[in-house]
Amino acid sequence: MTINTDCKITNSSGKSVVVLNAANSSTNVAKNSPQQGFLQDLKALPGQSGAVVLADGASDTFTLNGTYVDAQGDTKTAYIYDLLVSQPDSLFPVMAVGESLNFDSLSYPAITVTADAAANMAKAMNFARTS
Repeated sequence: MTINTDCKITNSSGKSVVVLNAANSSTNVAKNSPQQGFLQDLKALPGQSGAVVLADGASDTFTLNGTYVDAQGDTKTAYIYDLLVSQPDSLFPVMAVGESLNFDSLSYPAITVTADAAANMAKAMNFARTS
């Protein structure tokens, strides 16, 4: 059975968004071990429509076909993604999504970006600023 790398994302957040892949595929060459941390690269994923910005009320399909280097130095297909759905002007997060391949259907579940998720991110920022 073939893996379906398509992931449909519907934006109902009340604002335009970009979809960023925050998974870090870098390796420590000396020890060849995966690393995760701050200051990682964020890759904006274009939709299959060609657009990078997903307007409020719009849907698009995104291709999840990334790779990583394993501990043995081999390049492997990634099946788990850390997606940050963010505002295009500031990259402030609207919703964080851990997206993984469904191993029964061999496809990625659809994602709906909600206004509640956007409000919760803003509340978290306000809490962090006032605490």
